[in-house]
Amino acid sequence: MLKNFFFMLFILFLGVFSCSKVKPEKELLVDIQTLEKQEKIAEAIDLIETFIKHYPESESTPNFTSKLADLYILAHKDYHHAIEIHNQVIKKYPGSKLEVRSQFMIGYIYANELGELENARTAYTEFLRKFPNDELAPSVKWEIDNLGVDISQIPIASDEKDADKEANGTSKK
Repeated sequence: MLKNFFFMLFILFLGVFSCSKVKPEKELLVDIQTLEKQEKIAEAIDLIETFIKHYPESESTPNFTSKLADLYILAHKDYHHAIEIHNQVIKKYPGSKLEVRSQFMIGYIYANELGELENARTAYTEFLRKFPNDELAPSVKWEIDNLGVDISQIPIASDEKDADKEANGTSKK
């Protein structure tokens, strides 16, 4: 009976430790790419989180962290968690293009997905404070100027809409 107990304990021990072993970095990268190609987004999210946890110093980790925010939106429509991840990118990778993109995306998510216009204004204003000469700055200024305005009320959007109607022969002229 005691032999069986130790044998079962040994098997349990092996099972626990063999399941917790993480694949080598390169294997995880291949697995993540495979899941993305197969459009298995939820599984890709899990694997990316595992990758980030176990390989925080990898050169792939910053891009995966940024991608994770996008995947949370795509798979779960979890905008608040995506914002949290973008904030992590800003803190962990200052001075990178990912920081710029994340700061923009926070404003964009607040404005266009959550309708939280004051939070959007705050995020966009922070973007302009930190990155006044970035190529996205004109877009951010436009977003601020048009926060809360219905797209059909924006002159450029209305002009494009009218041009589309004329091109399709549906204009009421």
